[in-house]
Amino acid sequence: MDTPLSDPFVVGISSSALFETQKEHDIWINQGVPAFVRHQIDHEEDFLLPGTAFPLIQALLRLNMLSAKPVIEVVVVSQNNPAAALRILKSADHHGLTVIRSAFLSGCPVAKYLLPLRINLFLSKNPADVKSALQLGVPAGFVADPPNAVEVHATQLRIAFDADAVIFSDDAEKVYQKLKSVPGAYQNYEAQEAKAGNMLPAGPFAPFLRWIARIQKDSAIRNQDTTVPIRTALVTARNGHATKRVILTLRDWGIEIDELFSMGTEPKDRVLRAFQPHIFFDDRADHVRRAAAVVPAAQVLMGIAVEPEETEPAIKGGRAPESVPAEMPSRSEQPNLFEVPVRRSISQKSFDSGCREVFRQYTPLRGQKSGLDPQFLKFLRENGERSGEERVRVLENLQRYGLSDLPTHDPMLNREFSITLDKKLAKISETAESNKP
Repeated sequence: MDTPLSDPFVVGISSSALFETQKEHDIWINQGVPAFVRHQIDHEEDFLLPGTAFPLIQALLRLNMLSAKPVIEVVVVSQNNPAAALRILKSADHHGLTVIRSAFLSGCPVAKYLLPLRINLFLSKNPADVKSALQLGVPAGFVADPPNAVEVHATQLRIAFDADAVIFSDDAEKVYQKLKSVPGAYQNYEAQEAKAGNMLPAGPFAPFLRWIARIQKDSAIRNQDTTVPIRTALVTARNGHATKRVILTLRDWGIEIDELFSMGTEPKDRVLRAFQPHIFFDDRADHVRRAAAVVPAAQVLMGIAVEPEETEPAIKGGRAPESVPAEMPSRSEQPNLFEVPVRRSISQKSFDSGCREVFRQYTPLRGQKSGLDPQFLKFLRENGERSGEERVRVLENLQRYGLSDLPTHDPMLNREFSITLDKKLAKISETAESNKP
């Protein structure tokens, strides 16, 4: 549903998407919730550094300075404990971010409050919350870690979008997957659809783009030099007739994209670096992973490109099901799509297969048919010889624990040392002993 310009556009954001909270995440993992809360209280005057979505929020709030009345409202929506929330609010004040409303939920799932809070766009490092938001019809992005250096335009908010499953639905992508093996079949399909005037259906981010278009057309909202304060780009893998259909659809919607890049099979990161967006939205994990090395980026967890069984997208930056309580539901509240059926024992073969399925969610194989990191193989050897009952406990905790912030085969993402990985896997292995009756 489109937001009237008479009402502020409400952006909901998790604290870990707004600020850098990796240190706090590690404290929770290694020391537990009480230590995490105490750390936040003890460091209330140590302001958190900007996170991936900080430049976007800063630029969005700047629009209020250019308008006679507020057009943007930012709401921090966090599963953090209220006792630990003051540091987040003080950090927002320190950085000049106007946060009038906030919600700190002590582990309660965020999705149930998005509509009551009138959220129009939601950004988080919790993939489960992002998926739930999208299912409610709220545009939402799973935020990746920030690039090492962020360069954004000083006076113009710039946002880049992918096309299918983001601005448009993934209907065309589904057709492409069916026809891609037949030379020219998809191009002919798109040509006929464009000729017949069949517009592309709207996707999850269409309401956000429509709101941007209305802001751009409002002559009362301008920079001091009279330039438009928002610039948009559509960066898509489409080409040929498929691009024509995009143009015709946007024309039918009355929307003018400022820059359109039809990349075909070429990577998007070089164009994105030149455009300097405050954020880039794409549904494909591989596109987001590459883009996130050079610009702030977020994955839209909807559509055929997102595997239905995927609990953690294959991009850096997520929080696992038992990660920082500021951003994740408790285990009892969050469904686990990798849950092992209740059983007393599990074979070594089934254990090996289940572990490999989890590990491959976090270690892209670059097209290889097999192969895991040596540390993962060591984990399989050490735990495969356990009893069937112990294997069940180890596998269950591996699936619940989450490994979304582990190193991958992509050198751009290797930001943790091997000793950290060993420590995490060792902690999971210990559950086989600690859970014994």
